Amino acid sequence: MTVTLGPQELQAKLGTGETVIMLDVRTSAEYETRHIPGSVLVPLAALSGRCSELGDLPGTVVLVCESGVRSEEACQKLAATGCGNAQVLDGGIMSWAEINGDLIYGEARWAMDRQVRLTAGSLVVLGVLLDFVVPGLRFLALFVGAGLVFSAVTNTCTMALGLAKLPYNRGPVTDPDATIAKLRKDLELSA
Repeated sequence: MTVTLGPQELQAKLGTGETVIMLDVRTSAEYETRHIPGSVLVPLAALSGRCSELGDLPGTVVLVCESGVRSEEACQKLAATGCGNAQVLDGGIMSWAEINGDLIYGEARWAMDRQVRLTAGSLVVLGVLLDFVVPGLRFLALFVGAGLVFSAVTNTCTMALGLAKLPYNRGPVTDPDATIAKLRKDLELSA
């Protein structure tokens, strides 16, 4: 079961001096757009092979994404490797921004969920309109709709994985191994 932490609760924890490790599991472009100060970027795609390295971190591990969906997926991956101290920031960066939590802003890019909605909606409209010219293209709309239903039921999104690979969604190159090593070193120095 996923343990969530509300944005106010996170703000309070950060104010107490308790060890809180915020892992941002979004793409590097999303992280570059805005992130919580002190959070470190370990994209969800890079998390899979590193769960055991993150499972024994001291303190509270808070997983952050745009809305909380990818953080829940990351939490399940970590839990499967024995990391029982991971929590999900309920509502993600969006809920953090709603309470006026501190954010560092960079180059603005659309969040992944917004890109998925634009792409899926465009494909549905295109399929229906072009069906008048090329009969049978309405099945494109049916295929996209079925994909969205599958995405909701499984809490995964193949379209988001594909969109994340586009140049627009590539921010600065990150080295998850170096990030984790630096995180561990920083934690040892503060102990």
